[in-house]
Amino acid sequence: MNPLSTLLIVIAAGLLAGRVTLWGISLGTSSILFVALLAGHFGYTVPDGVGTLGLALFVFCVGISAGPTFFRGLASHGRTMATLGALIVSTGVAVTWVSAKLLDLPGEIAGGLMAGALTSTPALGAISESVEDAASVAVGFGVAYPIGIIAVVLFVQLAFKFLYSPDKDTSDATISATGALPRGIQRHAIEIANPGIVGRRPSEVEAFMASPCQISRVKSDGRWRPLPADYRFEIGSHLMLVGEADDLVRI
Repeated sequence: MNPLSTLLIVIAAGLLAGRVTLWGISLGTSSILFVALLAGHFGYTVPDGVGTLGLALFVFCVGISAGPTFFRGLASHGRTMATLGALIVSTGVAVTWVSAKLLDLPGEIAGGLMAGALTSTPALGAISESVEDAASVAVGFGVAYPIGIIAVVLFVQLAFKFLYSPDKDTSDATISATGALPRGIQRHAIEIANPGIVGRRPSEVEAFMASPCQISRVKSDGRWRPLPADYRFEIGSHLMLVGEADDLVRI
């Protein structure tokens, strides 16, 4: 089969598989990875350079999506985020080093396993560029990445499903008679009723630009789903806000 056709079929099949929901859980776009692994197992290939292009697009999209709030978040929670990030990476490196020593794994395989377990595509690119046997790095990455993805997807969806019920926990009863929410980081469901913001993106509304609150979910077909990158406000749309109590009240 033509490599370009293989690429398009893998993407399409992965997107379709990601729409399948079992017990309220779906893999979303991560399903593309599993379809790609299956296709690779049967010897199908994609055009040369697609991996490099995909890595560049991935890093670019992460920057574009995180850019509007990156410096604001860095200023308010920079020390905590830097400490947590360093702890996560250091733990991954330590576990990988110990495992590689105990199991006598080659450095390339161990590096790929670490990048895959942490679901860090940029780490895959950096490790591949620094060793001669990049194929072994990709093998290790391919083995660990599905497990890392499944763990993250299951944790996020199950935690949100069982630890938090928007319809139950974010009723008007959570706001006291004084109009205040309990202090600390809160989640609160809101309904858009202001026609002045209809058709605009969150980044185009002053109230959201001036607030550290984040929109984490939008309700669609009875389910809370991640906010699409192209989302625009609509009358009656239900959104999930995350932020400090005082900021939520102002929003």
